[in-house]
Order: sequence, then structure tokens, then C-alpha cells
Amino acid sequence: MLLTLARLEGRALRWKMVSSAIQISVTAKRILSDIRSSLVTLILSVGVHIFVALSIFILAQALGIVLGFVNCGVLIPLVMLVTLLPISIAGWGIREGAMVVALGLVRVSRSDAIAVSYYLA
Repeated sequence: MLLTLARLEGRALRWKMVSSAIQISVTAKRILSDIRSSLVTLILSVGVHIFVALSIFILAQALGIVLGFVNCGVLIPLVMLVTLLPISIAGWGIREGAMVVALGLVRVSRSDAIAVSYYLA
């Protein structure tokens, strides 16, 4: 969607927010049209998810929680995706709920999942 914003023209350009989004779109299109830049972006993007999963794995081990690295590598990026939703329920954020649900799939207790989520913040 971001890459298609560059096609907007006319009246939409007079709004500052839309104009800024279009500028971001043009820049992203220029960066991703170069194969070398695209490869670097892909490597960095995957690297971030690997290192976050690794940090959760190490944190779980330090807290005495049995959690495999493969489980972290599969579940934690999904939790990160869900945390993009800007809502909160009774003061608890989406990250905590998503962590409880995701880690519950691999038989991690709710309190342990909340602990991992708390220390991640």
C-alpha cells in the first residue's frame, strides 16, 4: 500500500499529511527498486526478528521458563505484528495478551508469559 501512494496526484497533495506519506512512498520505491538496497533491507528486517526472538529465548531461559528457540522464532514475530494494534484493555496492552496466547500454545503458563512480556518492554 505504501508503494502505491506515489500515484496520488491533484488535490490530495495539498494536505501536508498526505504529501508527507507520498514522499515516504516515493523514497521507499526508489530504495526498493535497487536490488542491493532491497537485499540489505531484507537482511536487516529478518535480522531484527531473529534477534528479538533470541532475546526472548535468552530471557525465558534466565527466568527458568522452558521455551525453545524455534518456538520463539515462529511465535514472537506474530506477537510483534499483533502489537501494532493501538488498543488497551483495562490497562493491559495487546502485547501481554498476545504473549499469553502465543506462549500458551507451547504450554507456557500465563504468569510466565506475562513475565516475559513485562521484561521485553
